[in-house]
Amino acid sequence: MKNLFYLSIFILLFSCKKTQTPNQDYLGVVDIVITGNEVAQPFFEKGLLLLHSFEYEDARDEFQKAINSDKNMAMAYWGKAMTYNHGLWSQQNFEEATATLNKLKNIENINPLTELEQDFINAVRILYSANKAKKRKRSGLCRLYEKIKFKIS
Repeated sequence: MKNLFYLSIFILLFSCKKTQTPNQDYLGVVDIVITGNEVAQPFFEKGLLLLHSFEYEDARDEFQKAINSDKNMAMAYWGKAMTYNHGLWSQQNFEEATATLNKLKNIENINPLTELEQDFINAVRILYSANKAKKRKRSGLCRLYEKIKFKIS
């Protein structure tokens, strides 16, 4: 009788426990303010999270959705250009990235960008600059990233 009591308590305790399944779609949180309309913001944020998860093609799709929602969102073009740089694998699609960056020339005159946005865009331009030696590119990027790091923190 005593064993039956313990068995029923055991079954009761473990049958009431809810199992939680992890949210497979959760990528994190973005806390950056960028210039652009509210409709495009979620696409940009998801693209940024995917970019930092090395999901380059999916990130590119999200940045393109942001561009489709707001053709003047400069940071969406920045993000799309960044998806063509795969630093871990030493791969870079220079042609596609520069084609994307060329579209920024018309946008920067329309919307005034924040200093942070300007720094990010300058950094990606250095990354895809054709005529700079690798060492000069790297030192230019490091200076800009240090500047950006201090602005964010």
